[in-house]
Amino acid sequence: MLQKSDASLGGSGLRLWKRSADGWPIGFEDLGATQPQQLWKACANGKGEEEWSDRRCIAVVGSRKASVWGKACAWEIGESLSHSGICVISGLARGIDAAALRGALRGPVPPIAILGNGLPQIYPPENRGLAEEIVSAGGLLVSEYPPGTPPRGYHFPQRNRLISAWSEAVVVVEATRRSGSLGTAHRAQEMGRTVLTFPGSVAEGGHAGCHSLIRDGALLMESVAEVQEWVLTGRDSGHFQAQERRLRKLWKACGWDQSDSSLPEASRLEEMQRQTGWSAAFLLQVWWRWQEHHGKDGTLDQGQV
Repeated sequence: MLQKSDASLGGSGLRLWKRSADGWPIGFEDLGATQPQQLWKACANGKGEEEWSDRRCIAVVGSRKASVWGKACAWEIGESLSHSGICVISGLARGIDAAALRGALRGPVPPIAILGNGLPQIYPPENRGLAEEIVSAGGLLVSEYPPGTPPRGYHFPQRNRLISAWSEAVVVVEATRRSGSLGTAHRAQEMGRTVLTFPGSVAEGGHAGCHSLIRDGALLMESVAEVQEWVLTGRDSGHFQAQERRLRKLWKACGWDQSDSSLPEASRLEEMQRQTGWSAAFLLQVWWRWQEHHGKDGTLDQGQV
């Protein structure tokens, strides 16, 4: 593990993850020409790419110089999402990112941290213990930079596009006007993801970036419970389109009949739930929505698969 030495991580836990792998995140397709061709990842031995395939992920990001309230809120969001079966994605930065990841570690679904430097080094160094906990819990450390690459200022905006693309939504807890998390949120909006953010005092400027996001169409959240409610009931059409693509992929892989408009047998639903990692309620919600849009004519154009 990480705590032993950088060399031990590189020898046992550092792996090359290629775009051609089955578990490659589907959301990266929305990056177009800027989609990475490969990533470096650190994870526990025995973890395969397929275990990350189609996992529901939500990003939680924000200021490095977060307030006590901001860190507590991010921690609670991370823990709440994990207990809801959601994988939390963030950078490994100080402040909101680290708090959200630590909160997620309190739940059953281990988080993903995307770095702006090459593994096995950890930046910032004070979050090395957090990185070790993520790997030990079965989570994932990811970087598109070759091993040993030092952190550079321009790496982090590039890193942020991966956070945006991998996630179905981005939650911004606390951000100033110059916060790097605004770049993550804006890129998410460009790709059709939903951005959720919290308002705050206008006097100190710590939420000025969040206020600008709300003016640009982000959803205003007033509590962690509202975030939870949106996650469970309020996903938009863009998100469901992404889920439909995953259903098509699953049908193709299993050789199932996509023209059947009837509800799948219980055994088939169980298999779909196992392979997608979705809750039964969410799987049925996506299924019914797919039938609403594609089941009327009883067929699906095979070119769409």
